[in-house]
Amino acid sequence: MRAAGTILILLLSFVYRAAQPFSYNVSLYDSQNIGLSHNTVTGLAMDHNGFLWVGTIDGLNRFDGKSVKIYRHDRRDSTSISNSFIHGVLEDQEGNLWIGTRDGGINKFDLITEKFTHFTYSEEKENGIPNAPITLFF
Repeated sequence: MRAAGTILILLLSFVYRAAQPFSYNVSLYDSQNIGLSHNTVTGLAMDHNGFLWVGTIDGLNRFDGKSVKIYRHDRRDSTSISNSFIHGVLEDQEGNLWIGTRDGGINKFDLITEKFTHFTYSEEKENGIPNAPITLFF
């Protein structure tokens, strides 16, 4: 019995010595050190892949924990976001990212192709999209 107790104490002391100290790494992020398109943030969402989507008044930003990719309107590219002034960002249950803009209606972002589909106000179609900034998704 005494030998078993000694072995147990030795095992516990080995485990204690082998364990690494617990520590935290804290990082401070701001618009300058991660490269956001603008320092005025208008919307935030985290998708199922862990990306943080940051809407600003000058673009949609995808932050992966280390770097930022910026999406802005490009009038020469019909698959770019329809307007760079972002109001709201939301991921739906199917993994689609929806972006509301000030003057470009609603955008659906395809995470695979990285292309945007635009849904805008239309008097002829009466599609239910307002002729106003899209500021909130529910």
